[in-house]
Amino acid sequence: MKRYKGLIYLWCILVLLNACQKDTGKEEETPSSPVGFTTGAQYRTDAKLSISTTSQTISGILNIKVQSGTAASALTVKLADSTAMLVNRYNTANGTSIMPLPADRWSMPAELAIPQGGTSAAASITVNRTDGLNPNQLYAIGITISTNNGYTIPDSSRQLLIVLRVTNILDGRYSMKGRFYHPGLEPGFAPHVLSVELHTVSANSVMLYWPFAGSFVIPATSGGGNPYCCLSNSELMITTNSTNNTVTPLNANVIGPVYANLQTYNSVSYTNYMDTNNGTVHLAFGTNLGVGGTLLTGISRVWIDTLTYLGPR
Repeated sequence: MKRYKGLIYLWCILVLLNACQKDTGKEEETPSSPVGFTTGAQYRTDAKLSISTTSQTISGILNIKVQSGTAASALTVKLADSTAMLVNRYNTANGTSIMPLPADRWSMPAELAIPQGGTSAAASITVNRTDGLNPNQLYAIGITISTNNGYTIPDSSRQLLIVLRVTNILDGRYSMKGRFYHPGLEPGFAPHVLSVELHTVSANSVMLYWPFAGSFVIPATSGGGNPYCCLSNSELMITTNSTNNTVTPLNANVIGPVYANLQTYNSVSYTNYMDTNNGTVHLAFGTNLGVGGTLLTGISRVWIDTLTYLGPR
């Protein structure tokens, strides 16, 4: 009997010691600091891809971080393709018609790893080709963090929707700053600053869209740079040559006047080109030009403009 009393006494001591250990937090800790995509509550992130038959990378988006402090231990976060579900949910909530980017067009790492003491990890998404995709359609990739090694993941940081526009390199919103000459509307060759957009037509061409007019027309001004809508049968298409970065202005309206390069004006020579370093397009062109691409007073219509990229449309 004494023997059994001794065993019961020993068992009680062990139970008490274990309880004390839990109360003092001495047991093995479970990670609790939140971890997730760095975009946080920004559920949708937009990106731009060029029309191409070769692969492109989307960087700066597929990032995770420990949202407070550092990782108490090495952390591996597994990623899952949730494109269909996330796109459908977004379209339903916002009345949009975004399409899932086909799974055979893109890839990503299966997981991201944050070392012990680290704060973040990043990787790129690879899109192997974009040819054949509709430039007037938005596509999307949806990614979910599927495992987290015990770390808390806020709902706002668990999922990531990347919305893609497949475009020509020039596609976007621009400030159109320059001068316009018209013998009747703008004989003083007045300066202007206008807001325009370039919309993708193909891998090497864009159409100029003028929000002021609400259509694909070339901007015109009257009486000192005031917007004037609109010149008949005048639609500006810009074709690009990536080999030498030259651009060619054309009239997309087949029954309209033919655009030609303005080569000289007031002893200044002009070249139509794009500067991919600072996002500008330099244009000098017109109709009814003289020999050698010159302005004929009282006859020509001429635009000399610099289009400066402002952002995606």
